[in-house]
Amino acid sequence: MWTQQSWLLFNKVRSAPPWELTSAIWHFGWGAEDMKATYQKQLELGTKFFTPLTDISDILGGTGSGRFFYAYVETPDHGLVELNTSRNHQFGHLHLFSEDPIAAGEWYTTHFGIPRRGPATREPRFYRGFPIGPSASLMLDNVNIIIYPIQYSRKAYADQWKPGQIAISPTKGRVVDHIAFSVNNLDETIARLTAEGVRTTDPIRSTMGGKLKHAFIEGPDYIRIELVEGRAQR
Repeated sequence: MWTQQSWLLFNKVRSAPPWELTSAIWHFGWGAEDMKATYQKQLELGTKFFTPLTDISDILGGTGSGRFFYAYVETPDHGLVELNTSRNHQFGHLHLFSEDPIAAGEWYTTHFGIPRRGPATREPRFYRGFPIGPSASLMLDNVNIIIYPIQYSRKAYADQWKPGQIAISPTKGRVVDHIAFSVNNLDETIARLTAEGVRTTDPIRSTMGGKLKHAFIEGPDYIRIELVEGRAQR
């Protein structure tokens, strides 16, 4: 027999998490050495695309076409994975949104030592009518973290913003809930970040019989960041 509590729990589990592109996490990027062939193969497999194969060779500064392509795969829960022309088939970038991309980039450099890629500039820039600057670019090992202004989302995905919504959405509880960094010593890292004014949202916990030690902090633009002790592999 259904009780009120079990009915509420059932409906809570059944409810799909929000996915709209109004938070700090936009998509993950994956490389493809032959983008046209990769795209065709995914079509044949029945993969659903949010954005079809698109030539953006001109964004690289040249006038030729056919050198750089991308397409957004839409996962079953509406998450986005970008496939793009690359020299490998690896996880290549994390694309974020921010109210202040320059300040967000500086936050990652200050608190995690992630080096900036190229000079930072607050100059507004546009690509095909969409705002892509100010922006920030950082390199974490072999992953490029790219931060675009949230104004891009407000224009490109205007139908996904609720009427009257102004603030960027927290990532917690969304389809893509958080990103994760590995650290060597979690206790020391949390102590240092706390002293630097970073907010810990979930204290240090151990799971998997003590094999996994992790905690959560809040980063720029309400992004949820998990810190995991000693699990990195380059």
